[in-house]
Amino acid sequence: MDTQKPIDREALSTQSHLAYDLQVIFSLLTTKESIMEGTTKKRARRTAEQRLADLEKKHAEIMERQRAAIAKIEEQKKRLMQAPSARKDRVEQEKRFARAAYALAPEWDQRHYIAALELALAEDAGTLRSRGEQLLEEHGKPRRGRRPKIG
Repeated sequence: MDTQKPIDREALSTQSHLAYDLQVIFSLLTTKESIMEGTTKKRARRTAEQRLADLEKKHAEIMERQRAAIAKIEEQKKRLMQAPSARKDRVEQEKRFARAAYALAPEWDQRHYIAALELALAEDAGTLRSRGEQLLEEHGKPRRGRRPKIG
């Protein structure tokens, strides 16, 4: 049988701390020696034009990333709008609008609606939205007795 001594975790921890301390001391000594030898590098000063050019370059890169991100989001929106469920919702909204429009003004055609839209643009958008939702709720429902297909 193989008998192993239990690992002394405290001694192991102390050894690793000592090894780390030795590394730190060695790096400090080598840094001190290089400073004493005079081999340190002097910092190169950049002109205002160089800094301005770098900022403009960074600005252009950020704008390009933003354009790419926006294009990606638009593509995702386009794919979602083409999904069958979104198309079904859109068709249902169009049907509700057609039913409500016919219930409110059965004798009107597209020319009347365009003229009414032009007059409505002068009104407050919030008021129009709330009134439109109320009218869709009243007149946009399908006739009683019909049930939508569950699919």
